[in-house]
Amino acid sequence: MRVLRLFIFLFLFLFSTAYADSASSRKGFFGSIGVSGSYEANKLKAPGFGMGIQIGGGLSEQFLLFYWSHGGGILYDNATGKRAGLVYLPIEFGMKYFLSSGNSPYFVGGAGFALVNTFSETILATAKARDGYGPSISAGMGYEWVLTSWFGFETQFLTTFIRAKSQNLFFLELGLNAAFYF
Repeated sequence: MRVLRLFIFLFLFLFSTAYADSASSRKGFFGSIGVSGSYEANKLKAPGFGMGIQIGGGLSEQFLLFYWSHGGGILYDNATGKRAGLVYLPIEFGMKYFLSSGNSPYFVGGAGFALVNTFSETILATAKARDGYGPSISAGMGYEWVLTSWFGFETQFLTTFIRAKSQNLFFLELGLNAAFYF
């Protein structure tokens, strides 16, 4: 019951402030941090988790450029039936284009370089680690709810393609970000 009351309070707080007349200015320095659920849809066909960070600047109210690092991990059963894992970390330069000021849908994209580590898991230690690297490209869309003049929440759907060590990896991510404008 306590969790339900907390959820209702947060829901009412977010939606009462999200539609307030406190549109943030996206011009200037900004940063965001977020979490996501991911799914590798090409080779592994396995779910995972992720995190991300963006640091950059707004050239206008609608156009932002930034450094972007988002990545995560996936555990799966490999061909021999043993537990295995994959850790991926794209490091990209990205951009966001908002359709309007205030609460707004946006498009996001980036290109850069990715590090990939696949491993097999034994009972006591990780064995047979294989590192790889290669180009990455990401594209997606989202929606930002402006809560104050310097803070907003973003929901985001993202696709990321990584070509590393002769592997084609295709990730689908659904995330929640906290954005800070300075």
